Amino acid sequence: TTIAPTITNPSLIVSSGGSRYNLSFSFPPASIQISNTSVQNVFLCSSNIPVSVNEEKEIRTDLKLYPNPSTGIFTLQRERDAKATVVVYDVLGNVVLRTAIQSQASAMDLAQMAKGIYHLQLLEGDKVYSQKIVIQ
Repeated sequence: TTIAPTITNPSLIVSSGGSRYNLSFSFPPASIQISNTSVQNVFLCSSNIPVSVNEEKEIRTDLKLYPNPSTGIFTLQRERDAKATVVVYDVLGNVVLRTAIQSQASAMDLAQMAKGIYHLQLLEGDKVYSQKIVIQ
């Protein structure tokens, strides 16, 4: 999914010293027009600010994490055996568990962790799958 804002005929009205200026912008190519011809100095700065966000999110229906919520003992179930890495983060972004898995079902023991919400990432090849887990 690509999210891109559309800017149509943006303009800015600036008042200075009793004069009023109407500035119009167009993209691309970047240009500026000023409707008051008495303007002496115009500075146009350009920077590479992204105006779109590419977000590719794959929904993986064969990935199950149960029971969720739990007391900290989870089972991660996949439909196939494949090498993968599981990384669990706390709400501060600290890694609390990192483990390599290969089997379809893998037990995860987070019982020693504090109650709360954690973020699980499954890294499989060049794919990253995420899921929220709750310890009660």
